[in-house]
Amino acid sequence: MLQTVKTVVLIRHARSTANDDPSVYLTTPDHAIPLSRPSDDPAALASAMTWLHTHADLLPTFGSRSIELASAYSAQRWADRWVAMCQGLTTPQGATVTA
Repeated sequence: MLQTVKTVVLIRHARSTANDDPSVYLTTPDHAIPLSRPSDDPAALASAMTWLHTHADLLPTFGSRSIELASAYSAQRWADRWVAMCQGLTTPQGATVTA
């Protein structure tokens, strides 16, 4: 029988390579900037995991908030924005529009 996942816990990183070298933003898209591993501070990672363990009852709240924050980036929202922006545009006379 196939088991289903009931809970997925995502932990946001604290740092990326751009924190140490902001010029990375000039050459690399934000989503492609590598993350820094917390290996230099294992105590901080342990502390974060302990906090999550002792506050597990708050995880549904975190999930709801994440969905709220991510909704601005949903494909449908982007499509709606582009449609709204393009609705006021007109095709210049003599121009050919192809789909």
